[in-house]
Amino acid sequence: MIESFTSESSADMKLVLTKLSDEIITMILENAIIDEELASEKGRCVPIYNYSSIKTVALVCRQFNNIVCEFLFRALQFESSNSFVPPSESLQRFSRQLAHNPSLGRYCWRLSVDIADYLPIEENEFEIATNITLYLPNAALQNMQRIEHLFISRSSWGLYLSQILEACGDIPSVTLLDLFGTSQPEEEAFQLESKKYRTALFTTLRISNFEDTPNALNQLLLWPKSILHFNFKSLYGNKSHWELRHFDTALEPHRASLQTLEIGHLTRDPARQLTDQIFVISGFPSLDTLVLHELQLEKTDQQAAASMLLTPKLRTFGYSFNINDQVHEYWEEFDAAQEEWLRKFAFEAMARR
Repeated sequence: MIESFTSESSADMKLVLTKLSDEIITMILENAIIDEELASEKGRCVPIYNYSSIKTVALVCRQFNNIVCEFLFRALQFESSNSFVPPSESLQRFSRQLAHNPSLGRYCWRLSVDIADYLPIEENEFEIATNITLYLPNAALQNMQRIEHLFISRSSWGLYLSQILEACGDIPSVTLLDLFGTSQPEEEAFQLESKKYRTALFTTLRISNFEDTPNALNQLLLWPKSILHFNFKSLYGNKSHWELRHFDTALEPHRASLQTLEIGHLTRDPARQLTDQIFVISGFPSLDTLVLHELQLEKTDQQAAASMLLTPKLRTFGYSFNINDQVHEYWEEFDAAQEEWLRKFAFEAMARR
């Protein structure tokens, strides 16, 4: 059935819509302005909105303008050229806008900032950034106790595990901790204090561009009480020798709870030979999702792999051939050898159902 709408019927619809409460109109308009692609990203705690759509909706009428205005401030990003410290021009304009209308700050629920660590920073360059956080009661540092998803990254070098524990060790609300680019200290190796064993409450840990040692990872995984989801992305530039057996020791405290395990490519040095390929993952009773790199699997026959990898609850098996986080994989890299390995492994898995 095809219906046509005249200008009169459109006007009637608009009249009906404007008679609804602001709460209901807000829910309707939010669905109209949300960015579907970014909103579907796994782990995103605050939706991202399409600012072109917001501007279009704001022009409809004064009521709509007042409602969608808050979504312009819901997720603020100051990255790359729009740095937080030192303050970019856009940040300075935003600071003046907040000073003129401080009530806008209460709409912000997600704040992403870029603080360059490869250039000298003067102390006075933090002044504008500090003032802005005072206008953002929901995202400001004084409300760290309410943060659920925490992403910590570095631009160059100098982010250490000890600093991470010091900065976020007392935030009980964090459920997801995402770390990028932790460095290996030149002097004293990272060692977790015994009083902090099993005290952190986050249940999802994502690590990428890890430059510290296997022992440092062991120490870090003693910190959370229980890990449900663990993602260790491919190494890039790590000087230590890594093998899958290192994760057997590191994940031992979370053997009973772990549900998702993803481990990327562990070494780019062809001179380093693996003493073994995989460890007995089948001993993780709750694991339902497993992703491993094909280079850790190629020397293990499929029958042995099935014995060591198939957990009682496994539902998803991922076969990765990405080398590291700065090189994209191509389908040409998946050839007959990988196809044959996967096919035989699938037959082994089906035979054991």
